[in-house]
Amino acid sequence: ASQGKTRTYNVVDLHNCKDAFSYYTALSRGSSSAGTAIVQGMDASKITKGISGHLRQEFRELEILNEITRRKYEGTLPPDLSGVNRRALIGVYRDWCRNNDEELPRQHQERSEWEDNPMMGRWKLVGADASMSTSASKKRKSPDGGTEINGPNPKKPKTLLRDTPRGLQWDFENYSCAYDVLITCLFNLWLSNETEMSKQLSRVGRHLAFLVSGFSRVVKRSTSLERIRDDLRKTLTALDPIRFPSGCKTTRLAVLTMYLFDDYGWGRRSIKCVKCDTVLLDEPAFRLHQTIKGYVRVSGWLTSNKVQPVSGSCPHCSSGLLAFSALDQAPPLLVFDTEEVIFEVEPELRVPVGTDHRYYDLKGVVYFGDNHFTCRVIAKGGDIWYNDGIETGRACLAEGSLLDDEHESLESCSSGPIRRRVRSIIYALRDD
Repeated sequence: ASQGKTRTYNVVDLHNCKDAFSYYTALSRGSSSAGTAIVQGMDASKITKGISGHLRQEFRELEILNEITRRKYEGTLPPDLSGVNRRALIGVYRDWCRNNDEELPRQHQERSEWEDNPMMGRWKLVGADASMSTSASKKRKSPDGGTEINGPNPKKPKTLLRDTPRGLQWDFENYSCAYDVLITCLFNLWLSNETEMSKQLSRVGRHLAFLVSGFSRVVKRSTSLERIRDDLRKTLTALDPIRFPSGCKTTRLAVLTMYLFDDYGWGRRSIKCVKCDTVLLDEPAFRLHQTIKGYVRVSGWLTSNKVQPVSGSCPHCSSGLLAFSALDQAPPLLVFDTEEVIFEVEPELRVPVGTDHRYYDLKGVVYFGDNHFTCRVIAKGGDIWYNDGIETGRACLAEGSLLDDEHESLESCSSGPIRRRVRSIIYALRDD
């Protein structure tokens, strides 16, 4: 309600503001620092920890576009160097630079005038709330030595790669977020039970068997998740360069999951007459990867998918036909893709298998928005960890537990003004 207004005396409560954008909106209403009063505590790290990955990328691209404009004006670029949009133009320019041994503009540096600005020293907290800022703004290094994250400094883990979930650093030259989120979820699932997961995932197909082999080498520190990702991507690009493009193009997550989890025959599908029980078809069915449409919950889709009417009639009695689908063995994973705007993520699934039921626990949720994928990993015990290959890099940020009613909603996630929706959900068979 106050946005756009200017206040001589501006009293603000920053305690519940989520990010620097909220801080800016509140503080910029004041016409002077002398007339601004901040009540309660404030987390200084939200405005001092550096710009987001999205903003860094924006600065990088603007610098390149500025360089292209200057060189076009000076006539040092080929006249046919062009693109239909910004992304295409930058891609063409990068290729031209590589082919002609030209240097790209320097990368945008996070350190800026904020750190050396003497005005920053004039702000101070007053009263009892001054101590709240000190504890709130402590920083620590992530377990892999990468991005700094906020919060109390825990005890150093005994085994870095096993005790804390980790993700992958986004590749800004060959957009990798679809690969990053799936490998992040699978790697941390594999860490929860290496022996059993190695056996189960290797059964699914050669691409997952390749990842499992790579995970073992990552734990031994003989390679990195990013290298495993790049090798997998080269293999898939060689198979289908249209579906698995390189460069500044985002791979469709549904296509990638279909290739990775293209395992078939965990159940059967039969078509029977509703009157005389004549069986017209009985074939292997059910893949680990399924696409859900028209439902807001996986459990609802599973229930409705068991029995469905089909077109045609019985050749013996001319009655209607029904298709019956059922699992006759429990797969190690179930992966569901959805494009529904509103979708409810269930912490567990009760899945009919044969004449019994088996339980599957939520292990990963992938989100999509603004042409970028992020994810949440559900660790053993229900702990929730968030990862964004651009903003958090390899670090995963703790967000509470499924056992805690106050944890963040799993239906969507936000990064500044960007809101992302559920696109894929991964469940794993619960240990008996």
